[in-house]
Amino acid sequence: MRLKFLPSFVKRKGRITKKQLLNLNYLPHYLVTNIDDVIADSHKYKKCILEIGFGNAENLISQALKNPDYLYVGSEVYMSGIGTLISNLKEQKIANVRIFPNDIRLLLYQESRAVFDYIFIICPDPWPKEKHHKRRLIDSNFLKMLNFISTPIGNLNDISLRAIEVIINSDHLYSEDTRNFKKLLNHINCKKKSKSFHEHNEEKLIGEILNLIKENKSVSIVTDAGTPAISDPGYKLIQQCIKKNIAFSLIPGPSSVISGLVMSGLPTNQFSFYGFIPRKKNDQEHFFNLVKNDSKTSIFFESPKRLKKSINNMQNIFEPSRRISICKEMTKFHENIIIDNLSNIMKTIEEKNISLKGEIVVVLEGNLVKNNNIEINKKVKNAFLEKLSASDAAKLISLITKKNKRDIYDYLIEK
Repeated sequence: MRLKFLPSFVKRKGRITKKQLLNLNYLPHYLVTNIDDVIADSHKYKKCILEIGFGNAENLISQALKNPDYLYVGSEVYMSGIGTLISNLKEQKIANVRIFPNDIRLLLYQESRAVFDYIFIICPDPWPKEKHHKRRLIDSNFLKMLNFISTPIGNLNDISLRAIEVIINSDHLYSEDTRNFKKLLNHINCKKKSKSFHEHNEEKLIGEILNLIKENKSVSIVTDAGTPAISDPGYKLIQQCIKKNIAFSLIPGPSSVISGLVMSGLPTNQFSFYGFIPRKKNDQEHFFNLVKNDSKTSIFFESPKRLKKSINNMQNIFEPSRRISICKEMTKFHENIIIDNLSNIMKTIEEKNISLKGEIVVVLEGNLVKNNNIEINKKVKNAFLEKLSASDAAKLISLITKKNKRDIYDYLIEK
C-alpha cells in the first residue's frame, strides 16, 4: 500500500509529567499496531468504537466505563495524552480500551471493511488557512479510497475474499476488458457493471476517476489478470495519485510473474522482470543483447503467436545451454510448464504436441559465465590497485568498459 499525505498535526515538544512518562512503560499492554490487532480483539465485544485524537481521554474513559461490552480504540499522537489515558485505565481497571499512537490514516487505510461501528472525531484541528489545506484530516481522501485489485490469472477461485468485498462495496468499477471481468463478477454473484479502462483510454479517464474520488466515491480498478500496472493499465493513474496526494490501496493477489518463476525451478533469490518481448526482430535483438549479461533469472511475457520466432532469436544470442521454462495457461485446466535447454525447448514442445495458446510466461536462466571475459593488462591492473582500492578501481573500470562491476572486482582480487 502506498500512502502519501501530510499529517493532520504538527508535533511539538510540549510538556510531559513524570507520572505520564512513567505510565508510558505500560503502553505495550494496550497497544494496537495494525488493523489485524483490532479485528482480533473486536471479536470479544459487541461493538468496536474508534476515537480519533482523544486528547486527555475524558470522553474515551467515560464511554469505556459506560459500555464495558464495547471495545474502544483511541488514536492519539501526543505522549502526554497517552500517559494520562494509561494512568486512568490502570487506576479504574478498564480493560476494554486499546491505543494506536500514530496518524490514524496509517491504520484505517489498511482495511476496506467496516471494522468500526462508530468513529468519534471531537474538535479536530481545522487548519483554517488555505495554505494548510493538505493537513486537514476530514477530506475526501480520509473518507474514500481508490483501490487497485489483483484478479486471478486463470482460475476464478483464486480471487481473494478481500478482493470480493472491495468489488462489491465499490461505487464505481473500471476494468481492462468489461466482457472478461463480467465472468468474474458472475462468479462472485455481483450484479454491478464496469466501465472500460485500458492502455488506449487510460489518460482520458484519469481526470474522470480522480473527480469521482473528490466527490467522495469509492473506485476500484482491475485488469484482465494479475495486478494492475504490471504490464497492464494503472501505472499512469498511480503516478497522478502520488502527485496529487490522493491515497490509494492495492488489494494483492495472484501473480503470473511469481508463479512462473516458482514453477520454473530456476533461482528465485534474484530475478528481473522485463515485461513483454518487443515485436520487431531488430528491437528484439537489441533487447536480448541488453538482457544477455544479466546474472539474475529473467522473466518475460510473450504472445503464443510470436513465441517461436522469439525463441529462434534468443537461440542466436544467448548460450544454447541456458535453462528456459515456458509457462502456459497457469492455474487453468490446460496448464503446461515446459522446461529444457534453450537449444532444445521448441523441439520438446513439438515432441509433446503442446498447443501454444493462451497466456505465456517465459523464464530464462541468468548468465552464469564468470568474469564476463574481462581481460586487463597486468601492469594496468597493478597501476589501478596502487592508487585505488579494488572496490574503487572496479567502479572506475566499469564506467569505462561498461562491464559488470562485480565481475571486474572479482577479477582484480584474483591472485
